[in-house]
Amino acid sequence: MTFKQHRLVTLVSWGLFIILGLGVTFRFPLMTGFDQLIFTSLSHMVSQGVISFAKVMTAVGSPLVLTILTLLLILLTQFKHLGRLIELFAFYFGTSALGLVLKYLFQRQRPSHQLLADTGFSFPSGHSLCATLLFFTVYSITSKLPKASHVTIRILVAIFSLLVMLSRIYLRDHFPTDILGSILLSLGAYGIYQSYRSKEK
Repeated sequence: MTFKQHRLVTLVSWGLFIILGLGVTFRFPLMTGFDQLIFTSLSHMVSQGVISFAKVMTAVGSPLVLTILTLLLILLTQFKHLGRLIELFAFYFGTSALGLVLKYLFQRQRPSHQLLADTGFSFPSGHSLCATLLFFTVYSITSKLPKASHVTIRILVAIFSLLVMLSRIYLRDHFPTDILGSILLSLGAYGIYQSYRSKEK
């Protein structure tokens, strides 16, 4: 993608995030209706086996675990490229910090009737933000691998990230719009990162 295309992705992502944030803050019926629709659909799928699996995914996909994993991936693959290493660190940790700041700005309360008790504010989801940042980091560092290899790796990481995000909704620790907010936030940040790299080239 070109610099202009990355910039467009960034603008669209941030624009949608702002709209979503306003909808969450002022409880737009469209937003609350969407959240309730997903929760109602998932309520018919509650079983002990799925709950146990979701708990494992939410533990493995915690911000701490994913941050350590991403940190190791960047260090192991980019240790010979100091500039790229610093860029990826800035992308991951900068976006993570922004997500934490936004949590306290929006101060959205978590859903009721949680299947796994959790504390703190809800929007955007920290688990989901770190999972999507992991995906974009892997997407970036695998770009020079053979096509078969990078496609396989990206698909596996995408599935893992998706399962982490779904587990947060299933366990009612987050609203679906919290997850969507995290995706838009990380996509917007990745757009900025790629715009910088495109301009640099």
